[in-house]
Formats: sequence, structure tokens, C-alpha cells
Amino acid sequence: MIFNETSKTEIHIFAAYSDNIINWYPANNGEPLFTATDFKNTTWAGKDITGEYLQTPYSSELVHYNNKWHLFLYGFNDAGKRQIGLAVSDSTILGPYTIYKDPIISNGSWLSWDENACLSARVTKYKDRFIMFYNALNRKGNEKLGLATSSDLIQWQKYKKNPILAQNTGWRSCKKVAEPNYIEVRNDSIFIIVLGAKKFKSGLWHQYVTKRLYMDKSGNVDDNQYGFYLSVDGGKSFIAHKNNPIFINDYSNIYENGHLGGGFKYIITDTSEFIIYQAKTTYNSLSYNIMVRERKKRCY
Repeated sequence: MIFNETSKTEIHIFAAYSDNIINWYPANNGEPLFTATDFKNTTWAGKDITGEYLQTPYSSELVHYNNKWHLFLYGFNDAGKRQIGLAVSDSTILGPYTIYKDPIISNGSWLSWDENACLSARVTKYKDRFIMFYNALNRKGNEKLGLATSSDLIQWQKYKKNPILAQNTGWRSCKKVAEPNYIEVRNDSIFIIVLGAKKFKSGLWHQYVTKRLYMDKSGNVDDNQYGFYLSVDGGKSFIAHKNNPIFINDYSNIYENGHLGGGFKYIITDTSEFIIYQAKTTYNSLSYNIMVRERKKRCY
């Protein structure tokens, strides 16, 4: 498992290993895989949004191809705009990694849908090429989903008719949530899971006086949840599941009674199915946790 540990100014990328998916232990002797200075020569990462603090980018996807590990990350460039970059290891999953100097997905032009940020790449093989789903923000903070394709995981081409998912109604009425979390390909079908949230339940008092916007309570209308979408045209358009959101947090569990986050992994073994996901608690300074759910297979 490759995961991010974050604070207000610092980001660390760690690795962990497990024999049973339930219990996890530090890999790499408990040391981060990167330091912020590893990105000092790149044009897309190495500092925070203000440019004041040295900062490692976030990791979002890991793909093994041609005996190499391709780690997709996103960080801030000198203008404070997020871009997607790449690091490649031809050794082990722990590196050492060669970090590409320039982004593989950069911001769009002035007033475009992806002008301010491109982030959270999710990548998989589809037929004779690779496809990437990522979310992006315009200058107003509106977040939408985009598509890019590649034959080698290095050179990427954005889909000319992006964005491919811009639904901002109902359970996804909050304009700031459109993060892709999971991709699965079955023949011609592409299934994705996307994060979404409703708008804040805000009024004059909470928006301008207390400025709390109900964020200190669990069960908010603005809680992030996972929704399911299907594409049969190579990811160019998607059909929403009628019961979205299909995966929600357990409010009775103090470790996930806030909302869900950006990480999601589905794993099948001989005896069980596992989902590893990210969730937020309203306790302990609103921290994020990595959670797991298990469903044991029936024996006939």
C-alpha cells in the first residue's frame, strides 16, 4: 500500500505491507519514499500552494507495466496551480524512483474548465491503451472529471471534449467534489466510482457569523460519499447508478462518522472480498483514517 500522511504544511508518502489485508506494517523501515527536495528540479511540485513551504506532492495511483512501477502524483507549480506528474522505478515498488521534470497533465488555458488544478489521477489499461480519469478545477472552484489516454503511461493526450462528467445536482450538488476513486474494466464497459457531496446547509448565521457551516457535526448534507458510473464508449460519457451514492460511511463508527475521502481499493481473495477506503472522523481534530470492510465468500 502506498499512502499519504498530511498536515497543514507537510505531505509524506509512505509504504506499508500486509499478509492478510487487515493488519498493516511499515515498509521502507518506516521512512517516507520521498523528501520535498527530491522535487526541487521539477516544474510541477516541491512546494505548497503559497510557495512558502517545501512540500512533497500527493500520490494517487500506482501501475506496474513493462517491469516498471509508475507512480502518479500531483503537486503545486510555481503559480500555485496543481498539476499531475510521474515517478518511475525500474527496481522495486519502494524505488528508487526517477521523477519526471515536467507534468504529464498540466492546466488548461485561460477560463478553461481545468485552468486552476489537475489532480487525483486514476489509471488503468483499456484495450490497446491506458486511460486516465482525473478531476480538475476552473478559476471559480468548480470541479469536474476529465479523461486522458496514453500508449506508454508517459505521454498523455487529453480528451478534446472534456469534461466528461459535470453533474452538479442532487447528491453531487457541491461544486467542489468530483474525485475519481476506482476504475474497473469489463470487456467494453468501464466502471468508475466518483466522490460527491451535497451543498453546505448554510444560512446567514452559520455562513457569516460563526463560519462553521455545520462542519463540526456528523451526518451533514455536505458529507462526501461514493457514487457509481458506467461507460460503454471508452470513458467519453457515463451513466449514473440510480441508487447513487452506493457506498456511504458508517455514522455509528467514530473513525468514519464525518465523511468518506479519496482512497478506494477493491481486492478479491480466495475467501473474501475487501474494500479499503479513506474516511474522516469528527473526533481527534477531524482526522482522516484508512478503513477496511470485508465480505466473506459463501461456501457451498
